[in-house]
Amino acid sequence: MKKVSTSLRLPKRQALSQYDAIADSKVVNDKIDLWRVQQRQFQIQSVPAFVVNDKYAVNMSSIRTLSELIDLINYLAVERK
Repeated sequence: MKKVSTSLRLPKRQALSQYDAIADSKVVNDKIDLWRVQQRQFQIQSVPAFVVNDKYAVNMSSIRTLSELIDLINYLAVERK
């Protein structure tokens, strides 16, 4: 929390109050609700988990290198629309 108050250049108590207001906002709560729905829909059990185009869940156990992961995500994002 120290970084929040420093970056906003506000007294710590005021920065924390603003953070709490944003963290408990409708926009944030709606996004979290969507993530929970997608977590169940795609059966995400751990992180990192990648879902591409709201359609493809990457099976991380089949990925051996970062390059392989990047290539697969790019392929699914561009080629499989």
